[in-house]
Amino acid sequence: MRIINFVKDNSYIIVKCMLNQLGLTIFGFMLAMAVGTNEFLQLLTSVFSVGFYLFLLYSMMWTIGFKDKEKVENKRIPYQPFKGAYIAIFANSINFILGLLMIAGQFFHFEDLYAMTNFIVKLLQAMYIGISVNIAVEFHSLLFFLAPLPAIVICGLAYYLGVQDKRMLKIFGIDTTQSKKNNF
Repeated sequence: MRIINFVKDNSYIIVKCMLNQLGLTIFGFMLAMAVGTNEFLQLLTSVFSVGFYLFLLYSMMWTIGFKDKEKVENKRIPYQPFKGAYIAIFANSINFILGLLMIAGQFFHFEDLYAMTNFIVKLLQAMYIGISVNIAVEFHSLLFFLAPLPAIVICGLAYYLGVQDKRMLKIFGIDTTQSKKNNF
């Protein structure tokens, strides 16, 4: 029952994460098509697409964590340190299920299941096309199954940093909160 309530309470954010993935899938697919068959450029565009996707997730989840900061401090909601990771897990549940089906199809030699899930996964995770081209065929299923893990880690970290009101760039010594002076 707690899981159902969590999904109900955070359904808007979960859907927003899914829409971010869909948008970056289209973006990644367009970039992969633009570079043609050049594997190196496909790899570069794929890494850029994945990085941009993770940046979007980070900024969205950090904002959500920052908004929850006051509620947590005033004890209006309980502190959930893994809330961002849980949201990302639910947002990527389709990817995990398809990845498992793809692994099962490859492992048990169900060619039709593997081909069908491979096609669907490549449509849903087109931003990884350039990376998958440069990986041996034996590891395609594992790649697409593990592809959501960076998103889960980034969402978990971003939510935690948002609740703590810490910025990732500040950890690296870049302060983005200082006001800029006008140089007239």
